[in-house]
Order: sequence, then structure tokens, then C-alpha cells
Amino acid sequence: MAWQNVSQRGDWAALRSIIDQSKKTRGRRKNPDRVVEIHAIAGAIGEQLTLSWASEQDAQRILQATKLGNEHQRLILRAVSESAAYFLIGAAHGLGNLVVRVALLDSSAEADIRHQCRTADFSVGSDDRRAWLQLSKASEVLEHAASVSSNAHLTRCASSIKDLHDDVRFKNLEDRRGMDFHRLRPQSVQHSSSRTGIVKTTGSVSTISMGAARIDPDADGVKVHDILVRAMAPILTATRALKKEIPKSIRESGYLYNEPFAAHIRRRPEV
Repeated sequence: MAWQNVSQRGDWAALRSIIDQSKKTRGRRKNPDRVVEIHAIAGAIGEQLTLSWASEQDAQRILQATKLGNEHQRLILRAVSESAAYFLIGAAHGLGNLVVRVALLDSSAEADIRHQCRTADFSVGSDDRRAWLQLSKASEVLEHAASVSSNAHLTRCASSIKDLHDDVRFKNLEDRRGMDFHRLRPQSVQHSSSRTGIVKTTGSVSTISMGAARIDPDADGVKVHDILVRAMAPILTATRALKKEIPKSIRESGYLYNEPFAAHIRRRPEV
């Protein structure tokens, strides 16, 4: 929820970023709309993280029923875990694009990003698919862009994205998603259509084997849930690091920025 709350302050953050007239930042170019966009992306990431967490909580309840012997719950467990994974992967890609937008506030990094992605339309509000990068591409672009910038906080942001992309736990989640979306999805019910076929040929002899119906081991909902939970850890690490470094990177880029980025808002108790 803390990340989603960021989107509630985008307009004020943008307004404050352009009224600064200090000697250090007065002459620098300002793009308040980019600040609004950064807050909007952070809010969207927050919603995806919240939905992923909520689905995983449901998965835990179903998992308990499965442990008690309710085998019919395994399909539901898998479906809910995959739903949580869908939102989690979306949040991860969102983090990459968030840091790309933060980098676009830095003049040196911006020039490098536009050079790397010559055909992409990075204007605020653009729906150009080439400007919304996959995590792998965002990691690559940010690593190079940070190397030509003197903004140390941007470098740390880029490192957080690279660490997330390279983490084996997140890679396992993406690989699982690839199996479900792009390859032969393992069915969660017993069937007799073997992945490897039924004919085995050795020399001039062909053997046909027809086994009993069974569930594909990769369809195990408990396994899918475990992959999901393990992948949540590197996402948490990345969000914690970015929560600290993004405001500092924005300030280092010449903007007045003192927003409590992804911080819990303490409300006054009602009288």
C-alpha cells in the first residue's frame, strides 16, 4: 500500500519540483510531468504488489486444505499462485521502467538512453511499446546509462534492477511463467497424452507404450506456490533499495524533491 500511496502525491511533487529557485538548481532544465509519471508508475507497481500479496494469502489458505488431503484443491492452489505470479512479474517489469524514467531526469543518462533506444518514444504519457522495456532490457539500458552519469544514486538504482533480473529465484518464476504462456502447459488433471509421445524406436524396432492416466509432476500447485514465494524475496529487496535511492537520484538530477517515497503515511487519529 505504501507504494500505491505514492501516486496520490504526484501533482504536488511535480509542482514543488519546478518552484525551486536555489542557486544550485535554478538554471537546470525541469520536466515536472516526468515527476508525475514516476509517481504514477510507482502507484501502479504498488497495486500489483498488493494484488500479488492478496492472492498469495489466499494460496496459503488453500495450501492448508491441500495438506489435509483435499487433492481437488491442488488445481485451485496452482491457479491462485499463478495469478499472484502474474502480478508479481508485472511489478518487477514496472520497477525497471520506473528507474528508466528516473534516469531520464538526469541529462547525461537521458542522452544515453535515447541513443540506446533510438526508435522509442519516451515522452510522458507515451504508449509506445518500445519505450516500455522488459526487465532484461531495462537492466541492460540502465547499467550503461548509469555508467555515463555522475549520479551515484542512479547507479545504485540501476544495480538494484540488475540484481533483481539476475536473481535465480526471479528467473525461476519467469521460466515458470514461460512454461505456462509459451510452451506446453502441464495439465492439473490426470491424462494419458504423454509429452514425449508413446512410440520409442531402437534400430529397426518400434515399441508403443501406453501408460495409465497421471498428473504431470510440473502441474503440482505446491511447487508453483513455492516458486512464487521464493521470488517475492528479491522483489522485496529491490523495492527497499529503490525506496531509499530514487528520491536521492531525483534530487541529484537537480530537482527539489522531498517526498516520502513509498513511506507509510501516518494519519492523525480521529477525534
